Amino acid sequence: MEVTNQHFLNDSAIQSTIEDKLNYNYFAEKVDLIIQKNIDNPEPLVVGIYGEWGEGKTSFLNLLNSHLGDYKGPRDVKKRILRHFFNPWRYTNEDEMLYAFFNDLSKKLLLQNDSSLKKTAKHISNLLGYIKELKLSAKFGLSDTVTATLTTDAITILKNIIDKLSGKKKGLEELNMLINSELLKSNYKIVIFIDDIDRLDKDEIFTILKIIKLNANFKNIIYVVPLDIEHVAKAIHSRYGNEIKDGKKFLEKIFNIPIFLPRIEKENLKVFFETKFEEIIKNLPFEKEKRENEYKDILDAFNRFSFSSPREIIRLLNSFYLSAFAIGEHVNLHDLFWIEYLKISDEECYDYIKKYNLNTQYFYEIEDIIDFNDDNHKNFPNGTREYLLKTYTRSKSLLEYLFPEKQNNQFDLTQDSINKKLKNELRINTYNHFEKYFSLNPIGKVSEKHLKNLEQKIVEKDFEQSKILLKELFKNNKLAHKTLYRIRDLIYHIENTDIQNLFFLFITENIYLIPSFEKDMFGRDEHNKLIESFARTLNKDINNNADIILEIASKLNVENLCFFTRKIDKNSPVRKELESLIIEKTKTEFSFPFYEKPEVPYNKMIMQIWGELNPQELNNYIKKTINKNNIGNLIRNFPTFWDSSYFGSFTSENLKFMKKLINIDFIYQKLKEYYPEIIDEKIPQDEKMKWSDRDQSSIMDNIKQFITLYKRDNESKKL
Repeated sequence: MEVTNQHFLNDSAIQSTIEDKLNYNYFAEKVDLIIQKNIDNPEPLVVGIYGEWGEGKTSFLNLLNSHLGDYKGPRDVKKRILRHFFNPWRYTNEDEMLYAFFNDLSKKLLLQNDSSLKKTAKHISNLLGYIKELKLSAKFGLSDTVTATLTTDAITILKNIIDKLSGKKKGLEELNMLINSELLKSNYKIVIFIDDIDRLDKDEIFTILKIIKLNANFKNIIYVVPLDIEHVAKAIHSRYGNEIKDGKKFLEKIFNIPIFLPRIEKENLKVFFETKFEEIIKNLPFEKEKRENEYKDILDAFNRFSFSSPREIIRLLNSFYLSAFAIGEHVNLHDLFWIEYLKISDEECYDYIKKYNLNTQYFYEIEDIIDFNDDNHKNFPNGTREYLLKTYTRSKSLLEYLFPEKQNNQFDLTQDSINKKLKNELRINTYNHFEKYFSLNPIGKVSEKHLKNLEQKIVEKDFEQSKILLKELFKNNKLAHKTLYRIRDLIYHIENTDIQNLFFLFITENIYLIPSFEKDMFGRDEHNKLIESFARTLNKDINNNADIILEIASKLNVENLCFFTRKIDKNSPVRKELESLIIEKTKTEFSFPFYEKPEVPYNKMIMQIWGELNPQELNNYIKKTINKNNIGNLIRNFPTFWDSSYFGSFTSENLKFMKKLINIDFIYQKLKEYYPEIIDEKIPQDEKMKWSDRDQSSIMDNIKQFITLYKRDNESKKL
């Protein structure tokens, strides 16, 4: 496709009415009319064009300039317009700015075919020379300190200058009178445009205001000065008072005619945006037709969010263009645009999201849709989402737009189809694509070539080569999380059920080749999460997938089988078979009683299943394996293991649950045998006990808590 040479939008002001997309032209005509009506008024006018940064003050200035022409006064005297543009931002200090103003104006007048203006130019040159001499005199006043450091020749020169300047105050007034006299004779109105004063420091701003109101306050001159009044008043107010309002009051004395730029209507701003957006997409290195829906989505969403000025739009579009040029083929352009908007409008919020660590989050659903709710077991919002919405309130609507809250229903097929669509569209709120939006390397370092080769070899049933490729993919442990989720995503998008099942079996049999790191707060490692995702996918068509579910289950160890089983519908026949398989594997897989490691999160699940299927067998197992060294660990399986770091207290709720599964009378008798000294301890009289479920407790604490609750429970039965 044809690409123009201009790759970025420039921030230049518009030059003509054809370019006016903000509808400023109408207002410029009205200001022009004000100037016409004052054409016969010789008194100097200072017109202030007030507007905020980036609102288009210079553009308005240019539109006004395009309207200015030759006018007739009330007595039919023709008045011509002479335009002069002065930009003080080009000069490095106040003196340079002052000299340049008079020098440039003098040259401009000298070039005109008007004798009065030529004479005015000569008088202004004399005025400039006079001002320079005054400044030189002030700079090198002949105090004793100064003369001590100067040569005899330098002192003589300076004395001559001072002698020349003595009594010149009258001469200065005469120069001003001569300038005004010639300007009154001329048929010209001189319109001096002074732009960019709100980019100056406070001393430079004061110099410009002094020029306008004191040094060059001549007849038949109109100053047009665009400025951000808040910024200028803030810069100069300390000269005239203690508050910004004091600066504004001073500006009221300078500007005869204050004109506030009209509010830019959202419709006009949108037209401006659409025009500039069209310029941007012409230069992107891919066919517009293929991304048309994404472009349309960007335009449709424009009204959802606030833009403060045309300049903000230009900055955003240029930022978007750079990112789209780099990674546009690998992300959704709609999401890229609005995340760039967040970067421009709320950099702190953008930076917080950019640093969001996906590897530490706890994903429950195969879709891995990111909504920043870090814990699906809590009320929404929670975790990072709650923090973002409370901290970055001005970006709340954009956050909710880009990262909508997902449905907390793992069997919702409608949500599942939505999530598939999001992944296919490369959206930012999907795990596989999120990080691409914050890096110029869209694919990271996960080898796409290896993934494709792995897919091909598994389809071909070349399992030996598949193992080699799987090892290679996880060679870099730093990328293990990304690789794992790329594999999950690959499997998830396979439409052919037989091939998908082939993947499930291959990964299940070779899961030991995949590295696993620190467990999350729910006791799950990468293997557990991967197995859960298989179960969740197969559960969606559980009647047709019963055989493959059981085949996968037969290849799993007890740990993975528990995580696999808990994602299968509890009411399905295959769930019952899986639960029986868990008990059979528990009896044969462990060389020690399974309950001896109470930090294992699936122990309670094993006990619950075993207690429901065959309570007598479970209690016989406990009777055969219990001893003084492990009885505390058996009890310790029931309190909460908080944050995977410490055990809480054994509570009455724990006792109720334990009673459903285990013969607690037997456990109490064993404790009486092992710890008779504890059994005889007096029971606390307070009804609420002396502990809560979150109190960190040792094994002996849990034993004492069990004994206390057991004895209290028995006493209440007697009553």
